[in-house]
Amino acid sequence: MSEHEPTVDEVEQSEIPSVPAVPVSVETPVNARALPAPSGVHFSLTFADATTVVQVLGRDERRKRILLMAANDAIFIGTDQQSTANEMAFRLASGQLMEITHIEELWAKPDASATAILSVAVELWTD
Repeated sequence: MSEHEPTVDEVEQSEIPSVPAVPVSVETPVNARALPAPSGVHFSLTFADATTVVQVLGRDERRKRILLMAANDAIFIGTDQQSTANEMAFRLASGQLMEITHIEELWAKPDASATAILSVAVELWTD
């Protein structure tokens, strides 16, 4: 990928360095914090009926995390269409917040109500 769209290995910095590692000894407390996401998107989905399975997000190696909240009814959340359609996925109760930190596809299906709403906030490591 280009320098503007790093791979997961680049983001996680899990590649093997080409130079030997330098030992470091920390002698005082060190402040550490997670970097903020430089970009993101927010949206809500209203389901047309209780049998529709919707692909909420595709696989994305730039994704840092997803926050989901169900309203009006529980919603099944899965990583593939078939298990989500068969309700063999995570059941997100209405009013509950869920954080997801993987890069896989995300599918959703309302539990029983055609009025279910899924609110989604996505944070990306890069634009």
